[in-house]
Amino acid sequence: GVIPAIAWPGPRLTSDCIVKASFGVSLLGFSPIFSGFGSVISAGRASAVDGTRLAVTVETTTVRQDDANVLPVLNFLNGTTLPVGQVMGQIAGGTAPEVYLDTVFLDDELRISKLEDGSVFVYQRA
Repeated sequence: GVIPAIAWPGPRLTSDCIVKASFGVSLLGFSPIFSGFGSVISAGRASAVDGTRLAVTVETTTVRQDDANVLPVLNFLNGTTLPVGQVMGQIAGGTAPEVYLDTVFLDDELRISKLEDGSVFVYQRA
């Protein structure tokens, strides 16, 4: 698995997650036509609700294609930053949505957090 890095000196939180994208056909198993790595970097405001919960409002998400040779047709997206908070705020009636990130484990190197929908994130300290 991939361990994203998290930086939170407060009041901003940045999450940089490396992802692998593959596209293929199912013949005898999965035969990838291409695959490559990229990053999804989300940043926003964070505030401590209590000792284990952070309230996070995502402001921006940046897409970074680490291997521009895999899908050259998508290179125009490389480095694109989307104002997610602003767009979602307009859609949701003027306010950007807030999510809660509950820390279920924390030591000097790792943080394991969970969203309200049950999604689990394992972060490596940056």
